[in-house]
Amino acid sequence: SFLGLGVVAAAVYGACMSSYGAWNPDRVLMPRVGAVKVPLVLAITTLVCLPAFWGLCGASGRRDWFRVALRCVGESQAVGAVALASVGPFVVVMYLADVSEATALLANVIAFGVAASAAQIALWTRLRREAGPNGSPVRLLACWLVLYGLVGVQVAWMARPVIVPRDEPFAVLREDPFTNGYIAVARII
Repeated sequence: SFLGLGVVAAAVYGACMSSYGAWNPDRVLMPRVGAVKVPLVLAITTLVCLPAFWGLCGASGRRDWFRVALRCVGESQAVGAVALASVGPFVVVMYLADVSEATALLANVIAFGVAASAAQIALWTRLRREAGPNGSPVRLLACWLVLYGLVGVQVAWMARPVIVPRDEPFAVLREDPFTNGYIAVARII
């Protein structure tokens, strides 16, 4: 099923993503934590966005499309997770080259951007097929993309990036969870 494939693929990427510095004895659990966190971040982001998307479907007069859109979103999430898992080995190889924390973070931002693009292409294609000649539900895609992107960045930030600087101890949650992920990404760039 798409759900199972998506969870496994997201867990694979989570393990790869969080392997930054994992060769240190005090960080050996990081890949395991990342394998749990990435699927959770994707699931929480989706669950937070779905009520707003349902409202948008209703406001556009296409509440009947929510069920179809829900199935399409689930499939596209699996596509995005598989895209993430496919770049995971490259991220690990880059870590082995002893890159800085900022480079590791930027590489993961790019990886999530590529995966989000793959997921949105899959969602767009699937909704276009479902919509037929009247493509009005496809216009809701732009709203979903913006909403999911904005919520996803902040949820991932609050959950604590699994890329922890070498001089900081491993921690499961961010000590300052209510800071802004957008400012942190802008600083890195």
